[in-house]
Amino acid sequence: MKAILFGTLIVTLALAAPAMSVDHGVAPTARQHVDGQVSAVDASTGMVSVASASGTVQLQFPPDTIRSLKKGAPIVIDYALFKGSPARPNMPNGAGAHQVAGTVERIDHKKGLVEVKTDQTQLTLRFPAKAVRDVNQGDPVTIGMAFHRHL
Repeated sequence: MKAILFGTLIVTLALAAPAMSVDHGVAPTARQHVDGQVSAVDASTGMVSVASASGTVQLQFPPDTIRSLKKGAPIVIDYALFKGSPARPNMPNGAGAHQVAGTVERIDHKKGLVEVKTDQTQLTLRFPAKAVRDVNQGDPVTIGMAFHRHL
């Protein structure tokens, strides 16, 4: 009886092992954390511009997640760029967390400035220059983004 129970336990653990493993997903090509101020917000489209010491970025969030954001409010945003369309991307977490697919419309490799055209809008993203050295105009990308409000 003990042998049967022990054998059942081993089979159960072996079958559960894949579910218990931690899947961190696909690593991003470039990831950025920006602490800044809301410089513009359009609650009808979900567009948010954030100004920081490194410049301004423009992102789009689900409109219902940004309704309470006001111009001048301090905010922290996290965003990541993935080349292609990864199956399980390792996306940023927080309010408005989501992903959007697009194409690199313009890139300035010296400044790390990337403009991405999506089905709905154009995003402007800033990264350290070396993080986007392998990203090129026309590349299909997936952008993951989220934000946190300062209290």
